Amino acid sequence: MRLVTIIKNGLPLIALLICGCSSSYVESWDKTVLSPGYWNRLTIEQQAQETRQQIEQSLARDDVEQAQKSLRDSRRENLAEDLLADLYTVVENRLLHEAEQASTAGHPDRAGRLFCMAQEIYPAGSQLQSTIDLSLDEIAGNIEQCADKLMKKGLIAYRSGELVSAIKIWGKIGRFHPDHPPSRVAIGTAERQLKSLEMLESR
Repeated sequence: MRLVTIIKNGLPLIALLICGCSSSYVESWDKTVLSPGYWNRLTIEQQAQETRQQIEQSLARDDVEQAQKSLRDSRRENLAEDLLADLYTVVENRLLHEAEQASTAGHPDRAGRLFCMAQEIYPAGSQLQSTIDLSLDEIAGNIEQCADKLMKKGLIAYRSGELVSAIKIWGKIGRFHPDHPPSRVAIGTAERQLKSLEMLESR
């Protein structure tokens, strides 16, 4: 950090002048190392390298969800996708693979959350998108399927009179699909019925 500060303060430029370097060399130095663009680029590359290390460590621990969070944070920091392109491919496809496994195992809530995480960091570049196993539309379709499975499961509980259980099941949809009108309507209906039953029992 101290070395960076010294360079930014221009001391190397003074050293170059003292040593008798040509004016053209000094001018070239000024246009590269001392230019704001150089430091911005260097900072971005350093951030990308730190993010890469974090993601690789998460993947080594088989923690794809933490790897997704690191990629998501890198998007918020406006790191260019091409600096982490290979990791986008790895993380996206592992999320999709685990989501499909969860769906097959009968866990639509976990599958929906993983599909949603994949959707959240889906790359913008078409070339990078071609390396992902599913398109953005296909991921969105899978999220809807997971929500539908939970709706049906909750409906079975609802028809059996298990209102609390139905509400809990439908509530899981909001964790990965917060803008899902059918589940919100169903929860509202069940909660009103549950409240009416509690009032009747209290009399």
